[in-house]
Amino acid sequence: MLVCDDSAGFRALIAGWFTGDPAVRVVAEAASARQVLEGLVHRPDVVLLDRLLPDGDAHRDLAAEIKQVLPECVVVLISGMPLEVLADEVAETAADAFASKATSADQLRGIIVQAARGPGCSLDDATAASP
Repeated sequence: MLVCDDSAGFRALIAGWFTGDPAVRVVAEAASARQVLEGLVHRPDVVLLDRLLPDGDAHRDLAAEIKQVLPECVVVLISGMPLEVLADEVAETAADAFASKATSADQLRGIIVQAARGPGCSLDDATAASP
């Protein structure tokens, strides 16, 4: 997974959550849209993408750019916004799933695993997918 967030602390938190996890391995981190595109050389299966980045409209253009480079890559949009707002935005973009930054490690793991399995990820499904 490539973790993209402009907050180094949030990136470190996510990387720490998945250290040693056999299902979700962080292969790269990025703080900007430019770094995400550069990080695609690592061929991540999943990009955890912050909705707002200093140099790109993540929830619009960047998700589509990721899919152009790696069509099979799953894009999970993450934000502090209410889930209802995120759901609407994901429906308008190339992102595959969404999560709140208030999500627990187990819930986020479930969302990522479920999204990688296919479309239609919901928080309930993701929670059930958690170990």
